[in-house]
Amino acid sequence: MTKLNCRSPITINAELIAAYQAASSPHSLRALASDIEAFDHWCRRNGRVTSPATPETVADYLDARAGQGAKPASLGRYKASIAKIHQLLDIKDPTQAELVKLRLRAIRREKGSTQAQARPLRFKGPVRNVERDAPRGLNVRGLLEACADDLPGLRNRALLSVAYDTGLRASELVAVEVEHIVDAIDPEARLLTISRSKGDQEGKGATAFLSPRSVRAIAAWTAAADIE
Repeated sequence: MTKLNCRSPITINAELIAAYQAASSPHSLRALASDIEAFDHWCRRNGRVTSPATPETVADYLDARAGQGAKPASLGRYKASIAKIHQLLDIKDPTQAELVKLRLRAIRREKGSTQAQARPLRFKGPVRNVERDAPRGLNVRGLLEACADDLPGLRNRALLSVAYDTGLRASELVAVEVEHIVDAIDPEARLLTISRSKGDQEGKGATAFLSPRSVRAIAAWTAAADIE
């Protein structure tokens, strides 16, 4: 992490930092480092102190990022990252000041806090009857049919089908191994054991259903790729 622009020497609690690193995912740690580096860079460029930051500095920073096009959700994350680094350094959190809360509320009021949500990718597109109606528009079935029959195409078809069945994120999808796939009551289907996911930080595990379509796609790919 970047060396912070501090007003006075700060004593680092190594045990607290180590505990936070152990409890956080690599993605969360990278996001925190990126957010604090950007905040520190802005403070240096504008003659401000990064740590301990004043409520005025945090409020002005959020205003500046909003002026650059940052969305309200992103501003909320920046605020949380600044709060977290102050908590880890065991110094007063400037984001709890009423000034910061009011300035962020004003930005949200001006820009609107609702962000556009991507429309779901359906298996056959926007149809009323999934079994009888022909597929329309961009849909998973069309993507599956567009995959070639070479090795990359077979892999893509298997990944797309499993992704549709399970809703796994990309990082979780590529972590699937053959031994994670177990028998189901339906002899043509399978179950996928998921040891850990982003929504399961404690590693309790979960199980997802794999349709016969996915089972056939996986079998075709593993056979062609000689995966056992």
